[in-house]
Amino acid sequence: MTTIDCLPAGEGYAAVHRNGAGPAGRCLLVPPFGVPASALELLAAALDAEGCESLRLDPRNHVGAGTGEITDFRLSDFADDCRRAVERYRPHVVVAISMGARATMRALASTPFAPRAVLLIPVVDVRATLGAILGRDWFAVDEPELPERMPVLGSQVDAVAFRRDCVEHRMVSAEATRRDLAAIGNRATLLPGDDDPWVALQSVEQVVDSLDPSQRPIVRPVACDRHDLHLDAELALRLMGVVLDEVRDVLAESGPVER
Repeated sequence: MTTIDCLPAGEGYAAVHRNGAGPAGRCLLVPPFGVPASALELLAAALDAEGCESLRLDPRNHVGAGTGEITDFRLSDFADDCRRAVERYRPHVVVAISMGARATMRALASTPFAPRAVLLIPVVDVRATLGAILGRDWFAVDEPELPERMPVLGSQVDAVAFRRDCVEHRMVSAEATRRDLAAIGNRATLLPGDDDPWVALQSVEQVVDSLDPSQRPIVRPVACDRHDLHLDAELALRLMGVVLDEVRDVLAESGPVER
């Protein structure tokens, strides 16, 4: 049975879909940008079958059960919703995908609670990924040149507000990601695609290699030649199996700790 909790924030709220109540542990699932939590229902069901309680996050100003319109999406709000979900539910592990993984990195870097994180095809350089998608570096142009709406991973967002938010909250560069990963430490496992056209494996490895050895997350490349997994059911199912294996390993170890 699924229940939906609301996480109030300002005038709106994020939504959390809760499944199961098994003894194996609690897992928070964070979707990629532009994809609702409902798309993770199969993964949630698999976790339920493993004896876990699964929670799926729909952030604000997105495409799921949270309030607001995706044109008003802000990456910092996504990170804040992730943080509040972690602090409220205290999961043993957080599984996050793509831009959701970038939001999760910031969330876990800004809370004293430290669950393990499994980050699939994680965006580590927002500027480079958006440049690869859009064919232009929108962070390099003057603000008046920005279009009113900008297609980000297939969804139209307010270009000026989105960029301002990323800059203001220092969520643009690989260096910003490096700082967040340093704060998380070695409690993260990154699963980048070995041939991802939007997130180069080399960029992920460079960010991780720049960290002190004591702070480095685990990096396990996965066979993946596209980023928009929701458009390739076979690939998504295969990678779901990889994620399940990682979650099993996490839950077999000690639970979350206080930093």
